[in-house]
Amino acid sequence: MAAQTYRRTAEEDALVVRLSALRERGFDVAEEDAFPLALEIFDHLGSPDPELRDELGMTALGTWASTTDASAPTSSKSC
Repeated sequence: MAAQTYRRTAEEDALVVRLSALRERGFDVAEEDAFPLALEIFDHLGSPDPELRDELGMTALGTWASTTDASAPTSSKSC
């Protein structure tokens, strides 16, 4: 029996295009754009598409996690 080929949704196609363009720039995004995009990637981590899930999604998240300044303040409030 032949394996079925997974077909991306239009939403997944659009995300692959966006992430592919970001990969060309080393996944460099403005900090304020990274969080919403990370949430979008999280929504697709269960995808059967290895390009979207592994090559693009996990690589983007890993890149951002390894370049995040953990010592940066998380709030602008003063104590």
